[in-house]
Amino acid sequence: MRYSVLGLNYRTAPPEIRGAFALLPHLRKEIYKKTSPRLDGEFLYLSTCNRTELYYAGKNKYGFDDLLTLLFSIFDTVVSRDFFYFFQDREAVKHLFEVITGLDSMVVGEKEIVAQVKEAYQIAHNYKTAGKYLEKLFSTALHVNKDVRTAFPELSSPISIPYIAVKILKEKIGSLLENKFLIIGSGSMADLVAKNFVDYGVKKLTFTSKHIDRAREIARNWGAEAIGRDFALEHLSDFDGIVIATTVSSPIITEESFASSPGSPIVIIDISIPRGAKFSKPIKNIEVIYLDDLKGLTEENKRQRLKAVKKVADVLEEESFRYMRWVAEQYVAPMIEKMYSRSEEIRKEMMEELYSRYKIPREMKEKIDYQTSLLVRKLIHLHLEKVRDVTRGAWSDEIYDLIQLIFSGYERKAIDTGDQGKQTGPGSDKKG
Repeated sequence: MRYSVLGLNYRTAPPEIRGAFALLPHLRKEIYKKTSPRLDGEFLYLSTCNRTELYYAGKNKYGFDDLLTLLFSIFDTVVSRDFFYFFQDREAVKHLFEVITGLDSMVVGEKEIVAQVKEAYQIAHNYKTAGKYLEKLFSTALHVNKDVRTAFPELSSPISIPYIAVKILKEKIGSLLENKFLIIGSGSMADLVAKNFVDYGVKKLTFTSKHIDRAREIARNWGAEAIGRDFALEHLSDFDGIVIATTVSSPIITEESFASSPGSPIVIIDISIPRGAKFSKPIKNIEVIYLDDLKGLTEENKRQRLKAVKKVADVLEEESFRYMRWVAEQYVAPMIEKMYSRSEEIRKEMMEELYSRYKIPREMKEKIDYQTSLLVRKLIHLHLEKVRDVTRGAWSDEIYDLIQLIFSGYERKAIDTGDQGKQTGPGSDKKG
């Protein structure tokens, strides 16, 4: 069983490249449908504002070029391979652990990624592309995340992209109490933006979205109002600050959205991927701040948590080794069972031969059976422990083939050696 991850994120690719490979909701079903016949095994996509990753679990040894060619075909986009990273087996497992614990996030330790990982798995499960091995991997990742955040509470950051977005608006505008703000979006990120606005005491908050019913539902939760998106885009100048927190196939705010320069300053925070705002030329009184512009503010967050990050990295290293041991045992356990079953058959045949030659009391037979059976189990256990040591985090097809070759000798024909030994042993009729 091989695990692979091919992806790109905020460190390796600019927004326009990440946007080209974003798993937009209205395209999700089609992308899964196109991918399914091309991969022999389990797969899922994890797509957030900061990353798009393809996870694979199966027997095929797909390499970097194999999955990259697939991704280019599925998204109908070809770019430099330098934008992508690729991990296999234990490194792939460890990468997921780093993602879900927030070590690989722009804001180190942020918790929003946990819900996004859960959603990604659920989507793949619904499309029936995630089976035993991805289910095990992602459920393990969730348990690892829970244990890590419990053991290292200093890692979990109250800071998040929505928090930083609202904080920047406060720095740019000043007091937020009397100003009007528009949130474009109706998903979890928009909901978190609203929470941070409310925490600052904002009263004049408006939602808009292509999904107006969902926008109304979130608005009610925060005591805000909701308006249609077309109407909102025609009245952008009515707001002091705008946060775009949605997924779009093309920019929804451009210079054409403003018939003339607004009379008072407007700050637009665009935390969507692909970008929701794009201006070919500056417009007076409009300032646009994009997701990647927030990186500088997240570096201090990372420095503050550096000690915890190093400790957590060590934990994830060990957890990835532990997980790969489980993977190895999925292969080895049936072989060990076959080895034990055949060894027990040989033991019983040898004991029957012994009992037929000598008169041994029943109680003694029971003791001999118990001790020899225990001996077989201990010898098999030694084999299993050795296999575990050999495969600790270093599982490969070569190791699997070697173990299978060794253990495959424990078939029915293995008794032939014993039979031949019996013919030349004490009491044999063979002529010297």
